[in-house]
Amino acid sequence: FDDTRTGGDHNYQATFEQTMAIAEFGFAPMESWAFSVVIPYAYRSGGILSDFVKQFHWAIGSDTFERPQYPGYQNHFSIQDNDEETINSRHGEGVSNLKFKLKYWMLKWYGDDYGSCDCGIAVSTQVKIPVVSPSGGMTSGSADVSGLLHLGVPLYEQSGMWFTAAVTKLGTNRPMENWPTRTWHQMYELSSDWAFSENIGLILQARVSSPMMNKAGIEFNNPNATDSLDYAWDREASGWNSLVYWVASETIGIRTRWG
Repeated sequence: FDDTRTGGDHNYQATFEQTMAIAEFGFAPMESWAFSVVIPYAYRSGGILSDFVKQFHWAIGSDTFERPQYPGYQNHFSIQDNDEETINSRHGEGVSNLKFKLKYWMLKWYGDDYGSCDCGIAVSTQVKIPVVSPSGGMTSGSADVSGLLHLGVPLYEQSGMWFTAAVTKLGTNRPMENWPTRTWHQMYELSSDWAFSENIGLILQARVSSPMMNKAGIEFNNPNATDSLDYAWDREASGWNSLVYWVASETIGIRTRWG
């Protein structure tokens, strides 16, 4: 990528798969107040999904940009700023950040089966604190602070739907300190839990979030593109869209609940 502010260049390479396990411990000192600590553990490996994704893209005739140049079945994450590496990691594992949450539940609206839907209106704040060096590529190295609004509506006896809006003040991303990163971030999420029984339900979730980079400060650069169509395909396959445009994602899952 070319930096339109300085005339410099930025580059990143990411080829790994990540598995996460998240533990959250919380308590409610008062009926409408709750506090929790989130401990996320992440493990990066080479795995086999990368090759599967590559073969799938080739099978449908889709562009894979520089994926064939990446080492197969390996874990490699690098970031370069004017050809100087700020990250060159071939292993990532551990707890890199802790998240602290404080929530005020101002209006409660339970499902017909008491407790099946912790719905209503609530506000919360979250603070992410790094606990390791950013040189390993597992954290930005700075604290982020978020404010959130939660709206929940019970559906039938066991189901529910929630809407969350969030704004985050991002700290400095140390490995990308000279990139044109944005300071403020937005997120909007609609989540639903469709119960099959008292204990099992289907989770459907959609989320949109604002971009990481200021589009005016960065340009995609691929001198190997032979025409405008190749350039457009490579720009999309490189992840450019997810850096400078709003990103949408969907989640489908099964949940189970005890007690």
